[in-house]
Amino acid sequence: MSIYTDILSADGGVFISGATGSGKSTVISAILREVVARYGVGEPTEIGKPDEAILYLADPKKVELARWRYLPMVKGYAQSDEDFKHPDILRLVDRVIRLMSWRYEVMQRYGWRKWQGSKCYFVIDEIADILLVKEEAKDFQAMLTRLLNLCRASGITVILATQSPSRQTVPASVQINCTCKLCLHTSNRIESFMVLGQAGAEKLPRYGKGYLLLDGEVKLVDIPYVADDEIDRFIYALMRKNIASTLFGAVYGRK
Repeated sequence: MSIYTDILSADGGVFISGATGSGKSTVISAILREVVARYGVGEPTEIGKPDEAILYLADPKKVELARWRYLPMVKGYAQSDEDFKHPDILRLVDRVIRLMSWRYEVMQRYGWRKWQGSKCYFVIDEIADILLVKEEAKDFQAMLTRLLNLCRASGITVILATQSPSRQTVPASVQINCTCKLCLHTSNRIESFMVLGQAGAEKLPRYGKGYLLLDGEVKLVDIPYVADDEIDRFIYALMRKNIASTLFGAVYGRK
């Protein structure tokens, strides 16, 4: 089983951390590719089906997730503004919280104990950029805490990433509610402790290995390499296929 399958199967919060150059962004891209491969790029109906998925992407650095933004399954994308503040990202987090609240209303209406419609994946890369902005940190942390506390049953998986794990950038809500954590090479043992609760990640090779904490168990895992140009070709092929499908449907009245 692929490590990315393990991550996508996790309910609730997922936390990914690694020093610069350890492959964190590549892991995020590989996860998104796995989502598309598993669920397709189609846009689900309001409730959707269990074999469908939607994506929300928050991209403070403006470059890590931008190439995914035009896929039909991406319902929301936000990045930092020209001053590297994040009002659009905070609004996107609020939008996902409102989606979560709506899903709970539907669950109550139908007597569901767990969401039975489409999956939702919300990716934020990187959270430190937001938490280190003093005037935004408090609101962002409060919204993140609410989302992580309640997302599990509503079929929403929140995937958070940072290259700078510290007390300031890994709030208690992340520590408690992210039951799946992937730690790549860290700069020091303190960062390893922040993510895994134990040292060891600082001794990992620069790329190719990581520690996965899942269901309370830490295991050493392989991190498959995915080249940037491979991701670009993958997205380009998806976009061409989707455009062709849309044109066919417009001409012939079929999908």
